[in-house]
Amino acid sequence: MAKFLGVPTSGSQGATTWARNRYGQYTRMRAHPVNPNTPAQRQARSALSGCASAWRELTAAQQIAWNEFGKTQRRKGPLGQEPEAQEKERAQIRAEEEAKEKDSANAPAAKSESK
Repeated sequence: MAKFLGVPTSGSQGATTWARNRYGQYTRMRAHPVNPNTPAQRQARSALSGCASAWRELTAAQQIAWNEFGKTQRRKGPLGQEPEAQEKERAQIRAEEEAKEKDSANAPAAKSESK
């Protein structure tokens, strides 16, 4: 990935992609999506499609009942964390982000006061 200055550009041509994020414009090698379409992948997609179809066949009252039931079930995160640990981590991340925003909002005012 390489940063560059120039006319704002985005898109791909050949093997190069031009993009922009909060740090500026950059180029990178174009990513080619991978879809191996293995038997296990086809089976998983078929199972999910069947579940979605069955959900659409439920009445509104049945869907509401299932949603309420789901709220009572405990589940772990993808890394095995308990819900309380996940919420604690999310709260800590939010607090850090709010502190950064507060610091950046106060920074311009501090510069103008020192002049």
